[in-house]
Amino acid sequence: MEELESEKAQKEAQVQKVMKLESEKAQKEVQVQKVMEENVRLHAMLDKEAQLQAMSEQCKLMALNHHN
Repeated sequence: MEELESEKAQKEAQVQKVMKLESEKAQKEVQVQKVMEENVRLHAMLDKEAQLQAMSEQCKLMALNHHN
């Protein structure tokens, strides 16, 4: 009888651990999704910055050529 209760307690502990791990996994997945979205946003900002830098250089060259 004690053996059955011990097994039952172990199984309940395992179920609790699995539930905890599944909850942690779900939280990590949400964190990963947020980081991926932030990564996309930062890449877009970098692309815009590169475009602005290229346009700035182009304007400088045009201004120099215009004065010559």
